[in-house]
Amino acid sequence: VGIDPLTNLFDSVFLEPKLNRLIEELNYESEKRKSPLQAVMVIFIDINHFKTLNDEHGHDMGDEALKVLAMRLRQETKRGDELFRPHGDEFVILLPIKHENVDTNEVFARLKEKINTDLVVNFADAQVRFTVSMGLKVLNKGEQATAKDLLKKADEKMYIDKRLMKGQTEVN
Repeated sequence: VGIDPLTNLFDSVFLEPKLNRLIEELNYESEKRKSPLQAVMVIFIDINHFKTLNDEHGHDMGDEALKVLAMRLRQETKRGDELFRPHGDEFVILLPIKHENVDTNEVFARLKEKINTDLVVNFADAQVRFTVSMGLKVLNKGEQATAKDLLKKADEKMYIDKRLMKGQTEVN
């Protein structure tokens, strides 16, 4: 418990405690700290049409898609970012922002593009492309929110993104 055996990412057990620690650090005041947190980005990710992928290609293909996405998340995040697979085909990234005046929307858009570029599963003589929907909630220094609220809002934004992408062909 604590590490998802399929992706080797943290599972739901550590998600809220780690986010709560970041929230505490964000609101901790100290002149002695070299680079205090300025914000925390909470990104919720979900594989588009995952049920269809499993139904049409089998659960082993679905497992491979989860592994491919986990690998991509590792490639596109940096040291200090926290990666989670709380359950199913949902993933969460916690990004601590240590510099002032970071355009979190730009960071999110760039990360979304990099994650979604050429996501491909090669498995059992089949090649399947897939995409993900992503939602963002940012907590800035001085703002208050609970871990549950941040995760819920990022999840809600992810579902808005999913609805916007609905017309696109996601699994082929």
